[in-house]
Amino acid sequence: MVQCNKETRPVGRTLIHAAGSSRWHARQTGERQPLTNKNKIDPGYLGRMLDLAYQSAPVNEKPVKKGFAEWVVGLQACFKLGSRRSVYNRRRKVIPRITTRNEKMFCLMNVCALSLKIFLLCSRQATSDAASDAFAENLGAVSFSSFKAFEKALNEYMKNNYVVFVRSSSSRSTNAVLRYEWVYYKCNRRPPKPSESRGIRKSYTRSTGCPVRFCLRRRGNKLLVTSYYLEHNHELTKYSYDRIPVNRRLTKEEVGTCRALLNYGTPLCEVRQFVADEFGKVLTTQDLYNYRRNLTNPVACFCYSPGKVIRVDCSEANPFAPMPDTYIICCRWSRIVQLNADVG
Repeated sequence: MVQCNKETRPVGRTLIHAAGSSRWHARQTGERQPLTNKNKIDPGYLGRMLDLAYQSAPVNEKPVKKGFAEWVVGLQACFKLGSRRSVYNRRRKVIPRITTRNEKMFCLMNVCALSLKIFLLCSRQATSDAASDAFAENLGAVSFSSFKAFEKALNEYMKNNYVVFVRSSSSRSTNAVLRYEWVYYKCNRRPPKPSESRGIRKSYTRSTGCPVRFCLRRRGNKLLVTSYYLEHNHELTKYSYDRIPVNRRLTKEEVGTCRALLNYGTPLCEVRQFVADEFGKVLTTQDLYNYRRNLTNPVACFCYSPGKVIRVDCSEANPFAPMPDTYIICCRWSRIVQLNADVG
């Protein structure tokens, strides 16, 4: 049970009379009395008591295992909200008590907010610890005979733990199988490179300055992870992982499967649902607009001879577009535009 500090703890009857007199004074004069230890529980003191209660809890009773609801109930029970008979416990220790309804609501909101904060922090820490253990087991303690084997293990780890690593720097090797002498990987939310911009235009970044990184080095005919740091400063969730651009991107085979839906005016909501069911990828509306434009429109070119009709081979311009090998196009205003595929 959390005990009160002797300097700040209120006494039962004094608290009752002081709170009652302050309410009577407020009704008569319309003024509010200053908050003191006699008429209200100090919010800062309540927060300190909640912090002490959380720090004293054993590891197996943290919110990760007990659950958010049970943790809130436990914190409410520690402070005996609104019970006149619970001023003293069995050991005759004074417990801070709240008298008015507003004070009860304030303390309840404080308890819920702090509990939610603790729950989220502990959940993030538990997820990060699980990812660290999986990395040490699947990558840190294993040697790889080829770079392809390492890539396969890394992709499996990223998919299972909702992490994305990018190659920041590397040194090529003469061994074609190992491919690299050393490679540094960082989290995709790594600190951005220093910019020379003056802040005139608005810019957005997903970077959180995440310090997670690891190093892969060649040792003889093997590749080993020699060092790593895996404490993320952001949440690792499937929701954010599925919405990273590199995970939303469709392959050529997947785009070919969706070609008929995009070419013949299928509603975008149905195309999005089809992609989610078939490939397990979450596409945005802008992604679908981009794929539809790439499938229906050829690549625009530029020319320095306006007014001339020429024949251009477009077979390699857009591999997804259903168009013949050659198009008749007209050059005007230094820009090539499509006329008609049937013009011979």
